[in-house]
Amino acid sequence: MADDGARRFRPILHALAAQATDFESYLRAAIRAYFDFLKAEQEVWRLSQPAGESIGHVRNTPEIIAVFEEVRSVFADAMERGLAPKVDLDYLAASCIAVAREIGDRMMERRPVEWSRRSTSWFGSFWAGVRALPRLESEPGRRR
Repeated sequence: MADDGARRFRPILHALAAQATDFESYLRAAIRAYFDFLKAEQEVWRLSQPAGESIGHVRNTPEIIAVFEEVRSVFADAMERGLAPKVDLDYLAASCIAVAREIGDRMMERRPVEWSRRSTSWFGSFWAGVRALPRLESEPGRRR
């Protein structure tokens, strides 16, 4: 199912690149298009599945969920202690894990495997993005 979605989403990315006037506009449009694509996919899935059946995610194994909950818990504690900005806790944990996973995957593809300042230099950009996120007035995460 993931390969099928990727095959259908790639032409959307290609069209957005052809329309973009600069990198920022492409990046914004690509992220928005991805979220719109996911929403449409969920609707199609929802309409074709029996009522009450949850969406299965390849990465939602008990082990993966446990790692997410651990990261989320540490982030929540840091926010409560004033050591981290109070932002959407679920999205922060998910984005941190996703960035690390994807960069780690690219790092592991290189020969020799590279673990250097270049591999970790993305942290500065990620942290700058976290600092720029809108702050939440109430609880830092919204679990459903």
